[in-house]
Amino acid sequence: QVFLGAQQVPPRHVAVKRLRGNTLELAEQLFSEALLTGSLEHPNIIPVHSIKIDPERGPEVVLKRVEGESLEQAFLRIGETEAGLKELLSKLLQVCNALDYAHSKGILHRDVKPENIMLGQYGEVYLLDWGIAIDTRSQEKPNEGVVGTPHYIAPEMLSGDPSVIDARTDVYLLGATLHFL
Repeated sequence: QVFLGAQQVPPRHVAVKRLRGNTLELAEQLFSEALLTGSLEHPNIIPVHSIKIDPERGPEVVLKRVEGESLEQAFLRIGETEAGLKELLSKLLQVCNALDYAHSKGILHRDVKPENIMLGQYGEVYLLDWGIAIDTRSQEKPNEGVVGTPHYIAPEMLSGDPSVIDARTDVYLLGATLHFL
C-alpha cells in the first residue's frame, strides 16, 4: 500500500510504501525492491529517500511523492488523437531511457506497462514498481515462476525460468505498451 506521508526534515510530502500484511517473505520482497530501486539513480526512476524497518509492521519505504497520473490514465483522458499520441510517445521515450540505464546496471524490470509509468504534473516521467525486477549481476538466484501482467507478458516469461529473461524481454514489454497506445 502507498500512503501520503509528511516528512519532518526536510519538510515535504512523501510517498510511503508499506505491506498490507507483514510476513517474512513479503518483508524480504519489499526490502529487496527498495534496495534495488534505490540503487538506480536516474531521472526517470522514482527516487527512494529511505527505508525503515519496523519489527511489527515490516519495512517502510519512503519515496518521492509524484502528483500526476499513470500513462494509462493519461491515454484515457487524452484519447486517440494524433496530438495526444505524440505527447504520450515522448513520455514513452523517457521510459526507454530509464530501461537503458537499468540494463546498463544489469537490472531487468519485467513489468513495464502503462499503469507502471507515472506522469507528473510538471513533465516528470517515472518508471515505477521494480518489485519483480531481476539483478542479473547478483549472486542470488531469482525466484522461479511466471510473473508479470498477462496483457503485456513476453512469451519467454511464460516458462517461469528467469535465466531466459534478458533486456529483450523489457523491449517486448515496451512494445506491448506502445501497442496499448
